[in-house]
Amino acid sequence: MARQRGRPKQKDGPVVTRQELLEIAARAIGRDGASGASMRGIASAAEVSLATLQHHFATKAILWKAVIDELLVPDLERRPEVEQGEHESILAAAIAARLNASVVRPGLSGRLLTDSSPEGQERLRYLAEATRSVRQTDRELLCALRDSGVIRPVDMDAFLTLTGIALSTLSSSKNAVRELIGPDLEDDADRSRMIAGITDLLLHGLLPR
Repeated sequence: MARQRGRPKQKDGPVVTRQELLEIAARAIGRDGASGASMRGIASAAEVSLATLQHHFATKAILWKAVIDELLVPDLERRPEVEQGEHESILAAAIAARLNASVVRPGLSGRLLTDSSPEGQERLRYLAEATRSVRQTDRELLCALRDSGVIRPVDMDAFLTLTGIALSTLSSSKNAVRELIGPDLEDDADRSRMIAGITDLLLHGLLPR
């Protein structure tokens, strides 16, 4: 019997998990924005019924909040272990968290940060609150680097703008970075080189040492 047109096909094999639904939703938001991504489209991409998606996430607002809380924030908090006092390594770890989050969830941060839809301000406020502890950690890191004499006093807002916004939205321009400059942010070696270079610039600037 032919499947009815317009109804999402139920996924064969194991039941789709909440985590898988979140990953698919993150890709949809990264591509289309939170306003452009629809519950029906996400369900179709997951090959489940809309009812199945709504069983996990009753509304789109609940879904995009879960994407922020359960995917984006942990990505930003995930930093490799470094020895206490290795300031350059600590800063590199913070930068790596931003770049890696952008690569793992392409476009997600950029879409949320630049959402100009009527609901975009609500999403931005939620994102700001969800990432408050991450930004506070970055501010404390900068203070520690300054107080230890590793860096000169700098404008903390400018630093947080670079690490918190500019680096988080690089994935939206990764094709331009590759075509115009050369590095491929999806390549581990190229990304590591970029992290080291950005860390060096932030620590030492352009003037001769």
